[in-house]
Amino acid sequence: MRFISPTRKRFKKIFLIVGWLVTWLSIGVTPDYLINFEFSLSLNLLNFFRGIFPIIYLIPMILFFFFEIKNKISLAKNPIIILLTLYFTIQIIAVIINKAEYTNDIYYLILATNTLLIISVKFYQKERDNFFIYISIAFIFLLFLNFCIPQVKNFLHTPLSFYQQWGIATDKKTFLNNFNVDYIYPNILGFSRYVLILLLFIYFFNERYNLILNIVIVILASLLLLLQARTTLFTYLIFVFLHPFLFKKIKVIQYFKKLFLLLFIPIIIFFSLNLLKVNFFFKKYVEIRNEGEKIIFEDKGLIVFRPGNKGNFTSDRFVDWREMIEGNKKKFLGLGPQADRNYYKKTASSGLIYAFVCAGYFGLLFFLILCIYSFYISIKNLLIWRNLPSNFNNLFYPIICLVFLIRSIFETSFAVFGIDYILFFYCLFTIQKFIKN
Repeated sequence: MRFISPTRKRFKKIFLIVGWLVTWLSIGVTPDYLINFEFSLSLNLLNFFRGIFPIIYLIPMILFFFFEIKNKISLAKNPIIILLTLYFTIQIIAVIINKAEYTNDIYYLILATNTLLIISVKFYQKERDNFFIYISIAFIFLLFLNFCIPQVKNFLHTPLSFYQQWGIATDKKTFLNNFNVDYIYPNILGFSRYVLILLLFIYFFNERYNLILNIVIVILASLLLLLQARTTLFTYLIFVFLHPFLFKKIKVIQYFKKLFLLLFIPIIIFFSLNLLKVNFFFKKYVEIRNEGEKIIFEDKGLIVFRPGNKGNFTSDRFVDWREMIEGNKKKFLGLGPQADRNYYKKTASSGLIYAFVCAGYFGLLFFLILCIYSFYISIKNLLIWRNLPSNFNNLFYPIICLVFLIRSIFETSFAVFGIDYILFFYCLFTIQKFIKN
């Protein structure tokens, strides 16, 4: 048996944690920060370091990967690594074949590869700890606070629904702006993802009844209803109605207790907050941006529900998907990373469409196989952990994978490097390790 000194073991752990921090700090960075950088001793230097550190870290990470665990990995038993490697490789080939001017976007593949290597090495260590998931949740919580506070303030003083008034606060400074830390303001669907992740984490890591945590869960669930992001709400409702069956021999009264906590109380709070707006906050002041909003307010008063678009329930997604599919039919290997934004000037709003546009027919095939495999092992783990009461908090990992799989139908999600990508593959590797053990 090979002996590993405590010092070396500690170094490995610190090295991986540093890499994980570097990964999360790189969220929101674009290649432009590196290409257009002009040195100056200012806080803006932080954005350059956020962008360059993952590239610097990747070099020792590759060496660490090959010297430490290459002999421990059986690629035949690791379909995730194989499928992602093929998916990334095709995108690089597409850039070369098309002689694309957007070669800078290979940077996102570098970030994705770096993340994949860190997670792979992490799960081939024998020690198990929760540092990675706690660091991840801490970053998501920070982003949640950063964007939530100005949005809630605006909601209370506008006659519009939370969904409609979202654009108001995007023009205002957030906490991170004070430190010149640039981060693209998320759309309402992206922000609702933070809320859902935090809710699920607290719910599954709250094994015993805790009144304070239950209050936090109710607040987050109420905020989800206020946001009215349809994809996130749809995913959440599936979770609310079906997850109680994960508990073996659940009683009817327990089922309705969970519905009461996760749905009925938040619905009551949803309507109560809108009444409070009119009877309290509107008496202080009402914020109306333009004449159009003034007419709406005078005509309809307070708008509680997000207005629907007749004949356009998908917010132009079908139109965009058709355009991208038609435009890429002859591009057998796709157009390379970020092709939806670079060539069509819009987001693909679907992981499958993104895979097709960026990596062509083969890329779509590999991504689809990855989705099917992920769905299979997630369901398999739910059925296993369902019978192990001591593993209640482990249900978080397959649930997160299933949430992002649903999300990838209507959003790019884990098809490209970002929050979804990091969390999805961390949870997927957690599940895969459990199966192997």
